[in-house]
Amino acid sequence: MAEPSGDGDFAAGSCCVAGAAYAYDGVVGEPPEVVLGQAYRLGADGGEACGGGDLLEDGECLNGHGGNYVLSNLVQEANVDGPAVSLFPLGGDWDRACALGGLESDRHADMHAGEIETSILLHAAPELVRDGYEEADHDGGARRFLLVEGMSAYTENGVIGFPSLAGASKGKAVLESLTADFAAPLDALGVRVTQEGSERFG
Repeated sequence: MAEPSGDGDFAAGSCCVAGAAYAYDGVVGEPPEVVLGQAYRLGADGGEACGGGDLLEDGECLNGHGGNYVLSNLVQEANVDGPAVSLFPLGGDWDRACALGGLESDRHADMHAGEIETSILLHAAPELVRDGYEEADHDGGARRFLLVEGMSAYTENGVIGFPSLAGASKGKAVLESLTADFAAPLDALGVRVTQEGSERFG
């Protein structure tokens, strides 16, 4: 997933699944078919490339950005024969995190390189946030044809949101909320994480 640097330019080396951000500097795009192929390959070989465990059995897909639709489809396909994979965080998880963090933007307004992403970076990796993010606010409007026209129709530099509202304390609260909520989707799979690793229950 691509994480913007806070002023609209993506951090070097970022990877984006959704094609909307391909046009911006610093983004390496992975088309959905590549991501799906890799996911199923990892599932087939026991997940050795990611440290063991079957990605498509007792797994958790971490959704670094709410707009990557391919991940939802991957999880849905993987669960056809019964619960095997969960996706986190979902919209409700982000909403709770934003509320607890005192963020002012809603998820529609805060789409890319806005308050939430910049806040997380200001807390976790402030060196990735470039000077000038406080003056980089951009309202992308309704974005009715985003899927047709892509992000470039609504922003020149990748910002759709209000990074000027960001703060490290907000980012800390958001991450704490997401960390606390992470147990629920694992519980739905019947997986419990312990100090020794993970185990099945129920």
